[in-house]
Amino acid sequence: MISEAKKKLIICSGILLLLILPAYARGYEETAVPNGGTIRGFVKVHGQLSRLKAPEVFKFKEVCKTVPNEELVIGRDRGVRYAVVVLEGMTKGKAVEREAVNELDNVNCRFVPHVQTASVGQWLVMKNSDPILHIAHAYFEDGQPQFNVALPPGKTRVC
Repeated sequence: MISEAKKKLIICSGILLLLILPAYARGYEETAVPNGGTIRGFVKVHGQLSRLKAPEVFKFKEVCKTVPNEELVIGRDRGVRYAVVVLEGMTKGKAVEREAVNELDNVNCRFVPHVQTASVGQWLVMKNSDPILHIAHAYFEDGQPQFNVALPPGKTRVC
């Protein structure tokens, strides 16, 4: 059972953020990759899907009244929107673009884009375009908090 405070935090934050595996930072050797490959494909869902229940809004209902449930978004041909594929076990390869800036903006009580991937060492800019306070948080795979940041109305935070 999720506590009332935690439910409020989840709804207020509206964040789904994927930080590509903290383990990626340990033991990864950056090297030149002259003949690198490309992975292309589609992630599709098979079988019956249940209708997702709309998230409960506990506070600021006038601002957060139309927050969609985006736990699973299915597009044309049953494609999974916002799917992220991770290659595990990569110990060396192309250098991470350290100056890349990844941005999330809280608009109408949800982060846009809905899913954001970033590599360890890249910048994350979080904005709040809403007129209310939001709390943004992300967790490592083991459930330990990566960050928990207050986003006052109209403000930007850089992590």
